[in-house]
Amino acid sequence: MQEKHSSSTASIYIFDTKDPYGKRVFLEKARFEEHILDHHPEMKGNEHAMKETVENPHLIIQSKQNPNRWLYVGKSDMATYPLLNIKTVVDHTSTEYGYVVTGLFQRKLTRKRRERSFMKEPVKIHYDEECDVLYISFGEPRPSYAEDFEDGVYIRYDMETDALTGVTILDFSKRKNELKNMPWPFTFPTESVNEVVH
Repeated sequence: MQEKHSSSTASIYIFDTKDPYGKRVFLEKARFEEHILDHHPEMKGNEHAMKETVENPHLIIQSKQNPNRWLYVGKSDMATYPLLNIKTVVDHTSTEYGYVVTGLFQRKLTRKRRERSFMKEPVKIHYDEECDVLYISFGEPRPSYAEDFEDGVYIRYDMETDALTGVTILDFSKRKNELKNMPWPFTFPTESVNEVVH
């Protein structure tokens, strides 16, 4: 990702702050509006809670799949769901700064695999090539929380009904060959993913 320079950073960034280690971390307005909200509508109105999680996280976890990705985890009274954890994923490929890749709500920090059924809704797949994130949604994206499935793979469930709503896969290009062999609690849409991602 290329850092953008402008005399008016307010028009480019939703926030530009420092993490507990003093490293600059920013969330671009376009990334939030055009990528994060499209696939995680529950994050609407939670920009400041994401910022608070970056500035004062309960945990910072380095991704095992991509050592340049760090997961900032915490709760925020400013969040629309203050009892849930916010996981803000930050890419630190640059030594100068980190940028927010995505954000999501999570009920628990531990992986908990549960068999879930979901309605036979159309599968929607979007691949964000710039940040190497694959979003799979069952039906229209709706407010959801996430649970760890594998490192960097999050299964999303409806905030109110706990119904399966989709999957978010970080560092997709590095793991696409292993996905079909994972013990998914649903039939993984391999053919549909292959049609979208070449």
